[in-house]
Amino acid sequence: TSVMIITLGHCTTWMDAQEAQALERKARGLPPVASPFDLHDDKVGNFVNWVATGIGQCVCEARTQVGYRLEQNEDGTHVRRSVLPPPLLSATRCLQRFLEHDWFQRAVLCIILLNTITMAANHQGATDEFLRVVSWLELGFTFGFIAEFTLKHV
Repeated sequence: TSVMIITLGHCTTWMDAQEAQALERKARGLPPVASPFDLHDDKVGNFVNWVATGIGQCVCEARTQVGYRLEQNEDGTHVRRSVLPPPLLSATRCLQRFLEHDWFQRAVLCIILLNTITMAANHQGATDEFLRVVSWLELGFTFGFIAEFTLKHV
C-alpha cells in the first residue's frame, strides 16, 4: 500500500510539473510539448478494453442462456420449460428460497458484524492466545463468506 501511495505521489508531482510547464508555454505563446504518452499506442488501455469486451460477451452469453427453452403446446401457445432435470430443478428452487429467506440474510449480517468486531479487537500488546483465537475466527469468517458467495452464485 505504501509503495502505491509513494508511486501515486510521484505521478501527481510529475503531472503537476507537466501542467505548470504547459501553462508557462501557453503564456509565452509557444506550442505545447508533445507528450511521450501516445493515446494511439496505449497498449495497457487496449489490453484492458480487450479483457472488458471478453467479460462483457461472457456476461451477455450467460444472461441469454437462462436455463429455459420454449416449447409449443398442442394449442400453439409457447411455454417456457426448464432444461434442468426435475430433481435438480427442485433442489435449485429450494436453495434459492433458503438464500432469499430473512433468516439467512440476518445470519450473513451477523457474520459481517462479528467479523468487524473481531478486526477491531486486534490491539497492541495482545496475548498470543488472544491472537490465535482471533486468527481462527477470521479464518472461519473467511470460509463463511466464501460459502455464502458460492451458494449465491451456483
